Amino acid sequence: MATTARELAEMLGVSPATVSIALNGKKGISEETRAMILEAADKHGLKKNVRRSNSKLITLVIYKKHGWVDGDTAFFSALMDGIGAQIADSGYRLQLFYFYASQDHAEQWRHILSSESAGLIILATEMADEDFTVFADSPLPVVILDAALRNCPYDCVTINNIQGVELAIRHLLDKGHRRFGYLCSDTPIPNFCERRQGYQIALASSPYRDECTSIEIPVDPAAETAYADMNRYLDEHTGPLPTAFFADNDVIAYSCMLALTQHGYKLPEDISVVGFDNTSSNVLLSPALTSVNVPKYYMGRYAVQILIARLEQPDDIPTMRHSINTTLIERDSVRQI
Repeated sequence: MATTARELAEMLGVSPATVSIALNGKKGISEETRAMILEAADKHGLKKNVRRSNSKLITLVIYKKHGWVDGDTAFFSALMDGIGAQIADSGYRLQLFYFYASQDHAEQWRHILSSESAGLIILATEMADEDFTVFADSPLPVVILDAALRNCPYDCVTINNIQGVELAIRHLLDKGHRRFGYLCSDTPIPNFCERRQGYQIALASSPYRDECTSIEIPVDPAAETAYADMNRYLDEHTGPLPTAFFADNDVIAYSCMLALTQHGYKLPEDISVVGFDNTSSNVLLSPALTSVNVPKYYMGRYAVQILIARLEQPDDIPTMRHSINTTLIERDSVRQI
């Protein structure tokens, strides 16, 4: 019986992913390593793997680290609707795989590679740069969705977070606000880190920068704990609050809005609030929340389009970061000063 790819990897002292790269003729390993693996594969009756070239299966890998990625939320539901629709329209099939940061990475990666998948879309919202290592040598085409990671060799489809935050701050400045508060996540992920940069850039580059003041209030990104954190801050805070808050996302925004109203502040008469993501529930809030709109459904479709182009075009096309621009949806949570 022929040796399996996993057995060959153990025999040669390399990873199964490295063996898979060599057998699939993909880039990412030295020619010396490739030659060694192919020679050993031929000796032990293991043939080059060609079955994936005709596969019509795309795997969506959902990376789970903090527990924020939830298909039941409006953001991720819209994102996955776009992915599913484009895959169906393109004649492919979709399978889901949840990759848990707390579980054995190598075993999960082996399970993904053992499928008939032609390519991967990795939903990397919760992924930091150091978490990416396990995927770095994928023998399959990969598109990273909702994160732009340093030194990533793959196409990335992500939100133009800096542009979005600048839209929000510019809107507040135009409404006369000069005392700002930043409701920021106390757990860093790539999107939030970029939004912090956008917030700092927007204030620093404003023609009113000498008049502006700013405070930061770190809160947990989950709704209940963000509400509790904001309540705690308001219980302990003395003195006037900012006239306007920008929040890292809508969940933080509406959780903190609830805490503010329960402490006697009127919105937007006393305090204005702008969120990020423009989730569908924003129109149901009182006041309805002004928010940065992310074209979530289109992001999902676009990620699939890029992956399919990778599957059907030559390997020498350079990889790119595709940054999706945002718009500001004005509602009732910001007042003119």
